[in-house]
Amino acid sequence: MMRYISYYPTFDVRDSSKAGYSGYYIWTDLPDPKYDYEDDNSDSKNDELEVVSRDQWSIQANTFYNVNTSWNVINTNVNPANVAYASYSIAPLFPGGDYNTGYGSAEYLGGAYYGGLFSPAATSSDQTTSQSETNNQTISTSKINEKYNGIKTKQDLENFKTAAHEKLKSLSLNKNSNDARAKYIITLKKPIGAERLSKFTEKINVQEVIGRGYKDEKIITIGTKDTSEQVFKDIKKDNIENFNFAGIVEISGEDKISEIAKYLEDSEIFSVEIQTSDSVPQGLSWKLENAK
Repeated sequence: MMRYISYYPTFDVRDSSKAGYSGYYIWTDLPDPKYDYEDDNSDSKNDELEVVSRDQWSIQANTFYNVNTSWNVINTNVNPANVAYASYSIAPLFPGGDYNTGYGSAEYLGGAYYGGLFSPAATSSDQTTSQSETNNQTISTSKINEKYNGIKTKQDLENFKTAAHEKLKSLSLNKNSNDARAKYIITLKKPIGAERLSKFTEKINVQEVIGRGYKDEKIITIGTKDTSEQVFKDIKKDNIENFNFAGIVEISGEDKISEIAKYLEDSEIFSVEIQTSDSVPQGLSWKLENAK
């Protein structure tokens, strides 16, 4: 029996010094992006900014896609450098897991020291999706993403949301679990202005914000772990020609299940997902905008 593994196009930019920069925000026009921020040495800085496209089948041939990162300069004395890589990732294999870079797939694209460029590698940044078969043996693929990947229609999306909400309600009513902490992702029905982010940050622990914009008929998705209004003012000032910032579409973090469940009744919120023993929150803004 043959089974196929889906590989997800991945780009990441790293501070090779792990001390000179801290990732500020990242944006891309890749379809259905998921961002990751790595603190490699536990000093509370973002040493890596990474994007995985979860809708690789929508990537068009002979089309340029953009991945842009912005960094705060922390210490120039350590000769910081941004280094870019392209690779493919495999979906999480267990709740709490993340997309993992396929072994040997990372290709160096080039980089820049503080104040100057160094030579790009002789490699293409084009990413393709592929399928893998191994000796007609069944390959254990990720069960975590199957239901999310199966969302194709608005009814699929509604069913996925309903199941997530029922699970959250059940846990919030259970005295043994309602004070437990869980990771969550809240998806808004419509983008809200950055000035309204405090509606959430004042009541719940917010660790990441996803924004939406549009440029030349392409969807731009912005990710940042900075929850201040200033970051979105800076994004608006970024040199992105013909860019229209729509607003914030997702927030995520970790808090008590009892606190997270309170947002189920908020009229501005489309969905509230939490991590459980058999599921991981995905964020539904891309599906909400694109499901037919």
